[in-house]
This record gives sequence, structure tokens and C-alpha cells, in this order.
Amino acid sequence: MIVVTVVTGLSGVIQHHHLDNNFTGAIAIDYYFDYASLFLSSCGFALGWLRRHAHVCIALRKNIHEQLRGSALLQPAKTSQCLSIIAVADFPDIDMLEYDSSHTIKYDDEEEFLCELNDGHLTPIHGSKEQFKRLRSLLNGGDLVSAESTIEMNGVDLPFGIINVQKGYGTRSRWARKLDLENSNSFNATNELEKKVLVVSVTDVNGLHPDSPELISDKIFGTFGDAMTVKSQLAACSFGKFQLTNAYSIDLSEYLSAPGVVEIDIPVSLYDGDRNVIREAAVSAIQDKLGLTMPGPFDHVMFILEGCYNNDCNWGAYAFVNSYLSVYKGNSYKYVGVAMHEIGHNLNLAHSRGLGGYGFDNTCTMGSALYSDDVGAMCYNPAKNFQLAKSGNGAWYKDNPTDTHVWNSGTTGGTHWSGKIIGIADYNNNPDHYPVVVKIESGSPQDVFIGFNRVKDANRDAKDAINKVTIVQAGADGLGYSQSFLHATLNEGESYVISDWRGSGLDLMISANEIILDLDSSYASVSVAFGAVAIRGALPTLPPLLAPISSSINAPSLFPTPHSFLASHFCGDLVCNSDENKLTCDIDCAEKEFLTTYEFDSGSKGNMFSLKAMRDVQISSLMINAMSRGIGEVKVYTRKGSYIGMEGFLHEWELIYDNPSVIHLRRGERTVLGEFENKVLITKDTTQSFYVTSTNGLVYKKGEKEASVFTSDNSLIVYEGIGTLDEFGTRIAPRIWNGVILYDVVDDPTMYQCGDGHCGSRESSLTCASDCIMKTLETTFDFDSGSNGNMFTVKAVRDVSIYALDINAMTGLGDVKVLTRSGSYQGHESRPSDWKVVYERRMVTFNDRGKATELGDFDEVVHISSGSSQSFYVWAENSIVYKKGSSEGKPFAGDSSLVFYEGIGVRDYFGPYISPRVWSGAIRYETSVM
Repeated sequence: MIVVTVVTGLSGVIQHHHLDNNFTGAIAIDYYFDYASLFLSSCGFALGWLRRHAHVCIALRKNIHEQLRGSALLQPAKTSQCLSIIAVADFPDIDMLEYDSSHTIKYDDEEEFLCELNDGHLTPIHGSKEQFKRLRSLLNGGDLVSAESTIEMNGVDLPFGIINVQKGYGTRSRWARKLDLENSNSFNATNELEKKVLVVSVTDVNGLHPDSPELISDKIFGTFGDAMTVKSQLAACSFGKFQLTNAYSIDLSEYLSAPGVVEIDIPVSLYDGDRNVIREAAVSAIQDKLGLTMPGPFDHVMFILEGCYNNDCNWGAYAFVNSYLSVYKGNSYKYVGVAMHEIGHNLNLAHSRGLGGYGFDNTCTMGSALYSDDVGAMCYNPAKNFQLAKSGNGAWYKDNPTDTHVWNSGTTGGTHWSGKIIGIADYNNNPDHYPVVVKIESGSPQDVFIGFNRVKDANRDAKDAINKVTIVQAGADGLGYSQSFLHATLNEGESYVISDWRGSGLDLMISANEIILDLDSSYASVSVAFGAVAIRGALPTLPPLLAPISSSINAPSLFPTPHSFLASHFCGDLVCNSDENKLTCDIDCAEKEFLTTYEFDSGSKGNMFSLKAMRDVQISSLMINAMSRGIGEVKVYTRKGSYIGMEGFLHEWELIYDNPSVIHLRRGERTVLGEFENKVLITKDTTQSFYVTSTNGLVYKKGEKEASVFTSDNSLIVYEGIGTLDEFGTRIAPRIWNGVILYDVVDDPTMYQCGDGHCGSRESSLTCASDCIMKTLETTFDFDSGSNGNMFTVKAVRDVSIYALDINAMTGLGDVKVLTRSGSYQGHESRPSDWKVVYERRMVTFNDRGKATELGDFDEVVHISSGSSQSFYVWAENSIVYKKGSSEGKPFAGDSSLVFYEGIGVRDYFGPYISPRVWSGAIRYETSVM
């Protein structure tokens, strides 16, 4: 016989319950309004003798919950019995993200909620889908703070209708993380740089246990030399402001099995207990072993389980939000990105969704964690970085007041902001104190955050938006827990438009004017224009995106076809034309991506297919369409000629790629392999075959006829191929390979000869003066508008030196200035100090409009290295004429040396500007030695 004694929390009523050791049936208990039985819902693991009878607790808890939910006495009660509400956020188990025959297994990343009882034990909260939706809305809006707020409830059930949020019962929850003693703001953590972490290795009643304590210690702390750990990555992303340590303020030497690791046993089976029961047992066991109440002296406590074997195991790890506790199963603790993700939840960071609100944000470890032991160098997105900087958390990114910038556009339009931002990876290399994030104030809790996803060092393994400007939306004014949504990623010259900004009916345009990648100084030059200032118009090069949550942010719905206004081909039109190649026009002919298709209806372990080259090309890599997510091995074989007749002969193929650690993305997404060590050269009019295999499987499309043409561009033809069930094994035909072919159009040295009037890729002003000096790129001499000046940008395809300009001016006499600056003019339209004068003449005689006015040589030649951009500002006192453009920043003209882009007209000297406008004139230059 077992006697269970229950003391009610408020009434002090004592109840005794006599149970057989073999108890399996229900019991009847009279409950008061304070329903003391919630104590039992934790299964009373604090009572040592009851641990031996865990099955009793499980049955008892289930029965008590059923009685509580049906009790009429509880229904009128509106005072919460929860000291606080704890939000639980988890991350999926990579092995659970598989595909069946028709669709992806969906993973629910929404938060769950626990009720903290007066004795510190926890019990799950019950409610409908709609009730939980409202509760999550309160959490993500900052109204409900996990581990600090409570709500009015009906017993353990959520109320219908309005949910009233309250502070706790006047006592700070022991589950909440430690406060900054100098600032009691609920979002702040301690400002100590060192964060004391205890790792608990859990062995269940059957003896199932995780890896050895030594291995666990090495993977978390790098104790025995592991270089990529959650300790090293948190220190790297925070630049030393968040350092995990296992040096504690109390002596734990008698309990430690390895530095920072304590082993415990629990009387619960991983096969039978749900995760709440297992966690409660583990917390109770570590408290008993150490003789203290968690968290004790620790900032974070990580529990490691061998695995999970019940019907709720699709999580790889989970954490309490705004708390200290996290739980990991299997190998997930080894994955740096997963541990970064869960500790992020402890720091009150929410999940990060991808473009359009779907999938994960692959620029942020709160979105798509990297499932790898050795690949995990990824930090957080702009919204999370703003929260980490502004809400305490060890004072991340607060060394200077300018580390973050908040811009309020106002509500009536006509405002503008521009400046440079740096990536988090360059935070310690920022002598000019550029911000790492810019927040655009929306007038509501839902704001927009701009960052630069610089992929290097601490952020070197970021998987998406590499070296792009990122635009993210998040709530809670950027200060608290709120799911963020990636809205756009911008290359240099691209913009993103938010319509009806702040309900004004006007557009807000965010532009990435210039991106500079340099070892000494990398940054993105960004401008934001609201309403009337944005007269230059949108640069709509991105696909339309829909706002994932209700807000004032709406995406543009119409986008013109890029370059539809171009009347002829030229270098810079992004088409590798027949007279171009990688050396003569790198911008058009290098790093080409040729997509076959990502539509699929079948799958197996491999694909064979053939290509035919219509010109000399060099294949540098492939992207594949994987069957299932996770880490797996990919091999790529190749051979000259067709694969037909060679399908089963390994010795007839050359293995050019073999990587056992490829991170496979979900079906329909591009899985990147990386460059081949030996690129594959395919000469004009020859065929090359490829065979791709993956241990995770490939998906592809059923074809119509093997070896028939499926698709082509102006360099390659792709033919229908076959699928293989295993490596060089059973074949299925016809099948169409899904993926992307990355290639360069390579140089044909016989294409150009000195004296043919074309400055070929192997020629320069020194080797072939007749072809390469006194070159002229004419934009146009058509005109339909005019003002005092033009600003425009050119990009050098090769090293060039610009020594003069011809302009299209009003008739008469007048002064002329030509100014220049490296990079884009955007953001510098009104700043004379950012420009250098290279030409200044008084009383220049202008020809008639539509005819060239030759200015003569500059006072200083302007040198532009290959791949670099240079901007010019032509100002004439008597005004110049030009042509209205189609879209600012788009290529308008070019040759094998220069690309010319549409710019703006400028009234007065550095006065108001009009966009888009095409400068009318000619650029005189010569090529330098390559």
C-alpha cells in the first residue's frame, strides 16, 4: 500500500490517498478551487519513494487531468493557478524531415505551453487550436512574456474569448533566466560575459544513455580540442560578449564525470514516458543529486537524452523560452547550429521564417540550423541582432551608439535615409562605426529590419542570401520574443518596395545601391525612400512576396521583364552572346546557371544524362533535387560521349566529386554541391555524360523518350536520361534529371586577331594599340528631357582608363564640370564632399542638341579595375539633354570593356534629382594590361 499525501496550495487542506502497488484504476477526489491535485500532475517526483512507481504517477496524472477538466467547480474560477506560463519551442529532428511517395512530412514549429505550479513543477496547458493561436499571438506580440507572465484560466484549460495576461504571483519564476541586476527590464539577461553552463547526461530506467561524458564535454565546450562547438560559435557571433564556461561558483568536482557534465539516472523509460514526464524526472534527479534547486548558480542547463521512442519524437531539441533549460536527443547536441538555436530560445529569440513566410530563414540560426558537427558558423538575422543589442543579453553589438540605427520615416512621405551597413562578421573591423542593423519604424509593433548577410568568419556557413542585403519583418518593436519573416534578399542594384507604407498610400523603397567585399572594409550601401523622395521609381527585380502575417507590409504585384527595353545585345545584358566568352565578357559568360527543371514525380538513388555543347564550356558544379533532407553522400561521375551502353560499367566513368557530408535540402529546393575539384571541359559540338548519385536519393521527372532533347540555352543542350535504383544498377527510362548546371563559356583564342578593330580578351593597349586605344562607348544621342546634370554608373569588364567624355548639351556657352567617385552614386546624390572633380572648364562652346560636344581630356585620368564600378556626375551651367529611362540601375549600353547603367537627372548643382534618366553622350577610354 502506498499513501500519497497532497497539500493544497492555498486552502491548506490535506488529502490522503491509499493506493496499491499495482494501482491501475481511477480514484475519486474532491477538488477545491485551488485544485491541489495539480501537484500530482507532476507525478510528485520530488518524493524519492514515488520514483520507484512512475507508472502510478502517469496513470494518476492522466486521471486527475480528466477529472479537473470535467469539474463543474472549476469552470467559474478565473484566477490563474499558474505562477507563470512557459513557452516551449523546439527544432525538428533531421531524420523526421523525410518525404513519402507524394508529399513532405510537415513539421509543426509552433510553441507549446506549460503551467508553472506554485511548487515549481510544470504541467501542460490544454486548449483548442484557436485558443492556442490567440496565446501564440500574445507571446509573439510581447504581451505574454514566457516564464514571467500568467493568464486567467479555467483549471488547466485556456479560456474561451479574450485571454487576460497578468504578471506572476509577485514572485519571479525560478524557470526564468537571470535578470540583469542593473536593469530589471524583463528582456534582459545578466551582463556577465561568462555564462555558466551545466550539461546533464540522462540515463533512463533501462540503462539507455547518451555518448560518453568526455565526448559531450568536448562537443559543448571544446574540452579536448574540438574547434567547432556551441561555446566557440556563441563567442564568435557575440564577439566575446557571451562566453560559455564550466567554471562554477560552487565546487562540483565530486559530481562531475567530465568538465561541465553530470550524469543522472531517472526511473522513467524513454520508450514509455512522454517528454514532459522525462524532463520532470530529469530535473528532479539533478536537483536531488546536487542538493539545490535549478537553476542554482547556472545560466543554462542542457539535458542530453539518448533518444526518443514514443509517438511524439519529431523534435531534435527543444528549449524553454526566456529560461535556462534546453533538452537534446541523440546527436542533436553535437550540431552547433541546433545548440545555438535552442540557447537562442533561452535568450528569448523566436523562430525565423523564410521568404514569403514559408520554410526556414536560411540566413539565421533561428531559422535553419546547420545539422553538422563541423559546419555551424552562422549567426542571427537583423531582427534578432537588433533584439540582442537593444534588450541587453550581455550587451551584444553595443560597443558604439551607432551599432544599431532606428529610422522613423514619418507618415506623410518625402523622407529619405541612406548609409552604409556592415555584416555581423565584420563587427570587430568597423572603424567608421557603421550600423550592423537598421530598423525602420512602422508606427506599430511590426517593424522592418535591414542587414548585410556578410558570409565570412563567424557567419561563413550561412546557406542563403550570400553577401546580400536582407530585409526582415518582426514584431514586439524588435525588443522581445517575436517570430521574424524574411521578406527580400538584394544584390547590388536591386530594390524592394513596400506599398501603402504606414497606410499612407505611398511606397517605401529599400535599395541596395552598392555592395563592397573587401578584406579591409566590406559594407553595403543602402538607401530608403518614402513617398515623394522615391521619384526615381522602384527597381523591381525580385519576385513578389506576400506578407506572412497581418501588417502594413504588402509586396509589389507586378514586375516588368528584365531588360525588355534593350534593342541589341552587348556585354552586360546578362546574355552570353555568340561573340562573347568568359574573358571578353565575364559579367555575361562566367558562373552561368542552367536550370533543367525542379518538377518531379519519381525518384531513386541516381540519374544519368547527357549534354551537348554548342560552344566551348567548362562545367564547374551541379545543384541537385534531393529526395530527403539531411546529411548524405553525393557522387558525380562523368565520361566523354553518351552513357548508353556504359550504364553498368564503373571503369568507363571518371569520379569527379565525392562528398559524404552534403547538406541535402527538401524536395524542390536547390541542394548545392560546391565546385568540382577538376572542372569538366566540353568543346563545341561534343557530348559529355554525367551520373549523379545520392545516399539520400534524388527526385526527377518521367520523360517521353530517352536521349531526346529536353531543354537548352545558347550554350548547352540537355537530353532525357535514366534513373538508377542503386549505383550502376537497375535502370529506369526515360527520366529527366532535376537540377542546375553551373558553367563558364570559355575563351576561344582564335576568335579575335590584332587589327580586326575589336580589343580581344588577350589584347590591350600595349599589345594591340590599333584595337585597344581611343575606344569609344556611345550611350545614345537621342533625348526627350534635360536639366543641369546627370549621374550614372559604369562597370568595367576589364581594366580600363577613361580619359574624356562627349556630352549632349543645349546650344550656347557655359561652364562644365565632371566629377567622379568609386562605386555607386546612390546615397551620395547630395554630398559634394563624396566626389572628386576631374574636369572643370569655363565657357565651353556647345554644339546643337543631338550632336556630340567634345570636352577634351580630363585633368586626371580615371582608372577602373576589372569588375569595379565607377560613377560620374556631369554638370553643365547651360544644361544638358538626356533620355527618360526604364529603370534606374539597369544596363543600357555596353561593349567588351564597359557596361553603362541608367542613372538620374539632377537639377542645379547637387540639387533635386529625377529618375530614371539615361545620360546622352560618349565615353572615351583605352584598355589597360589585363
